[in-house]
Amino acid sequence: WRRARLHDWLGGMVALRRAARDAGAAGAADPYEVDADARDDPARLLAADAATADEISVAERQRLVHRVITGAADDGGAAVRSGGGVAVLALHDAAFNREWVRHWARKWLVDGRDLRRIRAHFGEEIALYFAFLQSYFLWLALPAAAGVAVRVAGGGFAWPLAAALVVWTVVFTETWARREADIATFWGVHGVEHAADSRRAAFRPDAHVPDPATGEPVPVFSPVRRWARRALGVGVIAALASVLAALVAAIFALQTFFGEFYAGPLASVLGLAPVVLFSACLPTYTAVCTRAALALTEYENYEYETEFAAQLTVKLFVFRFLQDQLYLFLTAWVFVPYRDSFERWLSRGSQLAAVKSSDTPATAMVQTLLAGFVVTSQALSLVTETAVPLALRWWTARSRRAAASASASAATLPPAAACSPAQLQFIARAAEETRLPEYSTFEDYAEMASQFGRVAFFSVAWPLAPLAAFVNNWFELRGDAAKIAGATQRPIPRRVESIGPWLGALRLMCWLASITNALLVYQFNPATGLLLPP
Repeated sequence: WRRARLHDWLGGMVALRRAARDAGAAGAADPYEVDADARDDPARLLAADAATADEISVAERQRLVHRVITGAADDGGAAVRSGGGVAVLALHDAAFNREWVRHWARKWLVDGRDLRRIRAHFGEEIALYFAFLQSYFLWLALPAAAGVAVRVAGGGFAWPLAAALVVWTVVFTETWARREADIATFWGVHGVEHAADSRRAAFRPDAHVPDPATGEPVPVFSPVRRWARRALGVGVIAALASVLAALVAAIFALQTFFGEFYAGPLASVLGLAPVVLFSACLPTYTAVCTRAALALTEYENYEYETEFAAQLTVKLFVFRFLQDQLYLFLTAWVFVPYRDSFERWLSRGSQLAAVKSSDTPATAMVQTLLAGFVVTSQALSLVTETAVPLALRWWTARSRRAAASASASAATLPPAAACSPAQLQFIARAAEETRLPEYSTFEDYAEMASQFGRVAFFSVAWPLAPLAAFVNNWFELRGDAAKIAGATQRPIPRRVESIGPWLGALRLMCWLASITNALLVYQFNPATGLLLPP
């Protein structure tokens, strides 16, 4: 603990925390760090974990213990890694989790006090994710209202909505960048990713050089060798992404053919083939891409956890973007403009298969597909990520308790191995939580980034998309809380000052939104319709 405090002090962290505390004591408005009076809050169990500048919170205690267990040997850690029958995790606080989920379920908005308590219990990484999700949820109210107004007015592909969406994406992204900097300052973690990051136990230095200040040997890895490995990784990622794009395009072509042009026997049955391929092939291949990205990032041999996580996120985002957005892009800018060409080409092979003309309106195709992605896929994701794991965990725990009761009645333990009921309950609980999947913010950020992209790119086609995303995110905020509380292992606290490379991903999509909205209006607006097939 003292070594960690000294490390923070050398990085300027303690001064920031004390400044935030003193500002709150002086009566300054500080919505993130200072909680002047929590006695009227019903979540007393949450308040017990609130941390001040000079106290160790639950999250900080767990972070330090985890750092000692898994940290590099050069930093005084034991270099223990999960795997091979070894699991390094903290058990859930069931009372806290119950009160947390119940408390948020009764609230319309999550405020700064709620975020502080999540920070004190789970750390800055989880608290910052919920801060981002809450901010994104509130900002969605603006395009949702504009979309409803356009829908009521009967407008389609309206250029004012397109312009408003482009402005909204930029303003939201830059406002969040400013807010996350404010949060980092108030929470006392500004600069923590550079000043107080922990060295990875898997880091393999190629030399040790003396520190210029202390003279101690410091492990280093050649930047030239790392850049060479990065160059290799770029080629591998590009090849894997090309195969993924080809796979998505092939599934899209099959679905388009059977859904729009095929009129032969078993048309209804063959129409399900793309769905089967999508469900069977795409998850398997994306799992291969994920393992390849992890192996490449390990090969690049980053020294600190923040660097490693950022580089891995960038690689995985490439695959996620293609998987989530390419289908809509192919529909809007490949099939719709060249539908007549495809139909004429297929007609030449009509002796092999019965071909019909595609009579689905172009605008209806884009709108239906977007509505399916925004509404159906997000609802299914919420159910599969939260409801199904919680139900399976309850059923599995019930079955294990029944089996344990049966075995206990059939045999008795020897006196030396006898355990009290409390000890047996603790062992069973620990064994159960080790079987849960590890929690990572990547999937949650990726889901929100994909949603942001669809809202920014295609809301001009279906103006109710922002409203659907707004409603979904209210449930998503509480569903993610329930998922962390009961469907995954307890997250290891990490101190972060930003959402990392996801901010760059949002800015990239802002730039793309300015192009896609202009193209959609140019292509589908009744006043132009220049790219629509005759």
